[in-house]
Amino acid sequence: MSELMEYRTPEYDNAKVLIINDIEPCTKETYDLYDPKDFKKYINDIERIVRSSREYKVYIQYLRNYMDMNSSLFSENITNAETTKIKIEIHHTPFTLFDITMTVFNKRSRCGENLNCFLVAKEVAYLHYFLYVGLIPLSKTEHKLVHNQSLFVPLDKVLGRYDEFIEMYRNDIPADAMERYEVYKNMTENYNYNENVKILAIEPTYIKYDGNDFLGTYNSDQLSLTMNTMNNMSNMNNMNTVNNMNNINNMNNQSMNVNCNTPMDMQRRSSCTNIQSMPLSQRNNSCNIVADKHALMKNIYELGFILTETNLYLDTHPNDMEAIEYYAQIRDKYCNYMTKYADYYGPLDKLHISNDNYWMWVSTPMPWEMEVC
Repeated sequence: MSELMEYRTPEYDNAKVLIINDIEPCTKETYDLYDPKDFKKYINDIERIVRSSREYKVYIQYLRNYMDMNSSLFSENITNAETTKIKIEIHHTPFTLFDITMTVFNKRSRCGENLNCFLVAKEVAYLHYFLYVGLIPLSKTEHKLVHNQSLFVPLDKVLGRYDEFIEMYRNDIPADAMERYEVYKNMTENYNYNENVKILAIEPTYIKYDGNDFLGTYNSDQLSLTMNTMNNMSNMNNMNTVNNMNNINNMNNQSMNVNCNTPMDMQRRSSCTNIQSMPLSQRNNSCNIVADKHALMKNIYELGFILTETNLYLDTHPNDMEAIEYYAQIRDKYCNYMTKYADYYGPLDKLHISNDNYWMWVSTPMPWEMEVC
């Protein structure tokens, strides 16, 4: 409990002072380290404390600024030295942060030291500050490939005195971590760069235009031609979709036999129409709705393909401003079509749910309920 009282002091008249009478005792989380689930949570909490600490963030920033850790190991042109749009992640190897945390826990447990989360995290951070852990910068894609064991980081490229870490904690490093380290040593001795980075090789998509024998790839000149072609296709599809939307609006204004257990604001959605109960004369219009639905999906598929291809191009040409602008234009069109589809037929994903009061995943018909033409 607390109360606000007024005091007169030589410096201030009617100074307001907050008096706290009772302070609740601080409750700290306790762990049953003999329970596997609780022990896993204990280790995860220590990792979280380390990663979220100001000291760790300052440490990582220092590595980026002064130890050349802002460029990918495998692709030097992928760097965030001049932009924050490109993400370079710091990977722990040959021992993961989990391995290091487990090692410190084992050592403190063996020596009878305090196992408080913050004290264990402090020792883990200490090992980072003195470079007793191995670190390497990777792009986001490379980082995932390394964790999936599709890409290997040779130990001679790693920053850090992890060999001294082994000497200091040899008796406490988990057995599986040491076995993995020995495997990494053998792989480093027999390392073949070309074989290792095959998974990162760029495989161009070839596009052949009607009436032209030329096969183009995504270089700068041909990309411009591809962009113009895709834009023209997108504009044509946009005109068709506008006409389709007009047809749908006309359908909604007609008197129909609507059989929906949904609110009134959702009964106007053409996807709620019970086609089986309509007269034959109205079923033709309903078939138009199905066709309009297919036209929208066709636009979404095409624009999604363009987004993916342009994204792949930008992965290797991050400074191409024309491609960046083109990507933004196509992304906006894609989002518009997704929104239109959600408005008339229901959301394709949870990001396009437009009604805050009803869970439209279950209130709209299943896809096969409209496919009757």
